[in-house]
Amino acid sequence: MLEPLTQQNAPETDRLHLPLDTEVELQITSEDYVYSLRIPEWGLHEVAVPGLVRTAQFRTNESLDRVLPVDPMCGFGAFHDDVMGSIVVGGERT
Repeated sequence: MLEPLTQQNAPETDRLHLPLDTEVELQITSEDYVYSLRIPEWGLHEVAVPGLVRTAQFRTNESLDRVLPVDPMCGFGAFHDDVMGSIVVGGERT
């Protein structure tokens, strides 16, 4: 059984590596602004809000290597990075 990643034990990286064929519970929040997180392959569309923790559950049923674009809901996308990170399912960790 995998140990859950938490803010205390997760490595600092902008790539989230997940094993294939696994149930995942992802807790989503923001430190500064309201953002939209979309991963259409899993039907995931959540909103990250400062001070709130939202939970998304899904199963990693196929390999995936996907960039997660920043989608700030403040309307000032020019003031944010273009990418918040990436997510990789299966394959080797780099």
